[in-house]
Amino acid sequence: MSKQKPLIKLGVSVDFAHIVLHLTLCRAAASAAPGTPVAVSLHMENGNGRHTFDRTFSVDPAKPQTLAFDVPADLYRATLTAPAVNCSESDYWPFIAGGTRTFDVAMDTGSDESDHPMVMLGSAPADFVALHPTFVMLDKGVSCGQPILNELPMKVQTEDDGTNFFAWLYPNAELEKHRGSVLALKVLVKGQPKYVPLRVAFPAEWSGFPAFYNVEISDDAVTLLERQGSDMPVCEKVMETKGTILLAPTPSPRK
Repeated sequence: MSKQKPLIKLGVSVDFAHIVLHLTLCRAAASAAPGTPVAVSLHMENGNGRHTFDRTFSVDPAKPQTLAFDVPADLYRATLTAPAVNCSESDYWPFIAGGTRTFDVAMDTGSDESDHPMVMLGSAPADFVALHPTFVMLDKGVSCGQPILNELPMKVQTEDDGTNFFAWLYPNAELEKHRGSVLALKVLVKGQPKYVPLRVAFPAEWSGFPAFYNVEISDDAVTLLERQGSDMPVCEKVMETKGTILLAPTPSPRK
């Protein structure tokens, strides 16, 4: 019997990522310093302080600026400050090894760090990313081969660039009441919802920095999901070894 390839692998990112950041200052900056370049400082630090990045850029306050740089692939707490015009921004930025992430940041908007998100990032074949994967919470009573009746309410922010996808998952009071619920990856395949349960605890205990996972999607993931029934969880066999979680499809239990 041939060995089943993992549908999804969760692990840790390594190596470098290339960043292309389109930055816009807060609206007050244009009138506060018309035609005068503004110094913007960027400080980035990962969860254990091993990876840090500090750079100061000269930015024209009247138009968006493109900034490019390389950093070790990881999840960072990023803080942008422009003291001369009283602009600042802080958020959590994930980067995937070997990839280029292009994204926009407006310094008068941003995520509320008090929300304590969990971050999922992954690389995947284009046909999978085109399905705009997201994450949902399912009731803890969900079981293999049984229809999913509802999804628990959860705020999720998603982003993709054709080969990579990112998601910020925010806890809420309702989820706290449903401890033991199941986090699942959700995609629509030919209009039909497919759910892949992930044995990852969410909401995660907050330790001052978000929990995060790197999700690798196999090349044949879409084909595998097409074979699964709709509105039912894909049955999983979970194996953990040296910090890596492998999730491989297994046959549904006999009735």
